[in-house]
Amino acid sequence: MHAVAPAAMLAAKPHPVVLWHGLGDSAYSYWLINMKQRLERTYPGIFVYIVSLGSSYYKDQGATLFGDVNAQVAYMYETLQFVPELQDGFDAIGFSQGGQFLRAYVERYNVPRVRNLITFGSQHMGITELSVCHRYDYFCRYVHHLLDGQVYSNYSQTHLVPAQYFRDTRSVEQFALYNQANQFLHDINNEGTVKNETYAANLAGLETFAMVQFTHEETVVPSASSWFEAYNDPCKKECDAEIVPLRASAIYREDWIGLGALDRRGALAFLTCDGRHMEITPECAKATLGTYIGRPLLGAWDAAVDLNVHSNPVQRAVSPFLLALCALVLCMGIFVLRRKKPSLAAL
Repeated sequence: MHAVAPAAMLAAKPHPVVLWHGLGDSAYSYWLINMKQRLERTYPGIFVYIVSLGSSYYKDQGATLFGDVNAQVAYMYETLQFVPELQDGFDAIGFSQGGQFLRAYVERYNVPRVRNLITFGSQHMGITELSVCHRYDYFCRYVHHLLDGQVYSNYSQTHLVPAQYFRDTRSVEQFALYNQANQFLHDINNEGTVKNETYAANLAGLETFAMVQFTHEETVVPSASSWFEAYNDPCKKECDAEIVPLRASAIYREDWIGLGALDRRGALAFLTCDGRHMEITPECAKATLGTYIGRPLLGAWDAAVDLNVHSNPVQRAVSPFLLALCALVLCMGIFVLRRKKPSLAAL
């Protein structure tokens, strides 16, 4: 039997929550719907909104790999204008790449306003290389195939989602291509010569920015990207690649996006969850969501409810394969259209 909540606790309506999932996932996935239901049981009366870029499971899943991220963030902003429950503000939870997408929303728009931003295993400083694919991970292998040697082409930077946060510091030449071609991560991290002051002001206006890094991270390379830490910029001469701590980096010291301001008032939280990428155990949920979304009923997060994105074996194995198959068909169609010569009528 649950303990009876104090009257003040029952009177206070929980702050609404917006969820944005990661690569290869879907707003209609088993685990995300489970997360929504768990939040609703833990915080009676809460409104939970899941960002969806497609009208079905596979359309939304496909949008995590194919699409223009800048357009996706703008679409999300426009969509939220018509959700009445969110107009007084909300807390935002981003899973993997959904974390930097929600951060982009805060920096560029932030209407309705985000109170607390919580990101799980997000690539805030991008990825420097693709993760090692497991034997039967067809989706992972297909992403490798798509990005191989073409990550900074105009097509990749406007159509392939992971390419738009691929920050390659392995050579001077590749890093120069990133600075020249990237239109998403480079922008929201304010890495250009001219800084957008609105980005820093909006992010610094958060009550809390909580960043979660997983102890056995294999998907995000480097894993420290979840805490805005990245390899040092490449040298013209040979030098060792080292992770630069956030507080020693230019993005923090010169406060390009407001991280320094957040940290100075104790609003920047560095959190660790035990497990692989997106393994959100009840203990992890209690330490993160229980702190920044709102105090739940006593013991609410202790229940044996699996919030782990890897918990559904059908979704983990079959769904990525089907997505890769759909992606292959799409790419074959694009290839055929490019090779097709215009007809005389078209001329």
